[in-house]
Amino acid sequence: MPTPNFNLLLGAGFSRNWDGWLASEIDEYLLGDPALNDQIRSLILKYRLKGGFEAALGELQEQNMDAENLAKLTQAIETMFGRMNRGMIERPFEFSPHLDRHVGTFLLKFDAIFTLNQDLLLENKYLEPFQGGTPRWHTKYRPGLKPGNSNAPVQFTPDEDSFSVDQNAQPYFKLHGSMDWRTNNSSGILVVGKGKKALIEKSPLLNWYRSEFERRLNLANSRLFVIGYSFADQHINEIIETAVTNASLKMFVVDPLGIDVLDSNRATQTPGMIQAYGSLFGAVWPKLIGASRRPLSRIFGDDAVEFEKVMRFFI
Repeated sequence: MPTPNFNLLLGAGFSRNWDGWLASEIDEYLLGDPALNDQIRSLILKYRLKGGFEAALGELQEQNMDAENLAKLTQAIETMFGRMNRGMIERPFEFSPHLDRHVGTFLLKFDAIFTLNQDLLLENKYLEPFQGGTPRWHTKYRPGLKPGNSNAPVQFTPDEDSFSVDQNAQPYFKLHGSMDWRTNNSSGILVVGKGKKALIEKSPLLNWYRSEFERRLNLANSRLFVIGYSFADQHINEIIETAVTNASLKMFVVDPLGIDVLDSNRATQTPGMIQAYGSLFGAVWPKLIGASRRPLSRIFGDDAVEFEKVMRFFI
């Protein structure tokens, strides 16, 4: 059997372990932002149970009529990420003094790291502190990017001449863009709102990232470790479902809901009754090789039992 290919997918629930905000908390932050008017605030409330700020942004994007409010909400979202990053950078990254229990040691085990997050937690706590190298990686990096021409804090722009992966460096792919990315005309590159798949297809960099995610999940003996992803992005779910159905992809999930996070029908389930699971759960469950409902602070802290269960992913 081919050597396993280990991939990591991160969602907002990962950054939550260092006080990052979940989507519902971002809604509440934006509702209190004095830069937003009542019209935008009403739109966020309108969608509070059906997509929140992303759905509100999507409506403004679709209307293509209210450019002023669209610009205000976009700027407020970027400002929010900046404030969240400043808070997270003050938190220690590790939960244990023991190197073998470090989150950083765990992250180094992956052939590739993919994230749906646009914050800079890993840039500040994992990528930048890298010193010297490891027996496997000489560095960790973000493929396809180059420093931008800006007097602002370091920002990056796509570099289409480097859309390739260094086999001696650990790649870190941000599937929905990042708050410190800019196009050549200084526009931000953040995939939020509706129509994420279409937005990704318009960006050569993000389209390449999506292709890498799909390619790696379909490699022989590929494995995917998922932390804090709510399985709410259909374009991501489609790639995962295809890989578990047509290839040999196996999965491990870390989420407060455990494996139930995969079930799109969970909100309508009646306790004690047997009901049909959503299609994604039905496709994935035969390929699940484990799950954990405990926070990373416990898994990589003092919970030896759960840590041992999580590390079986690499066996």
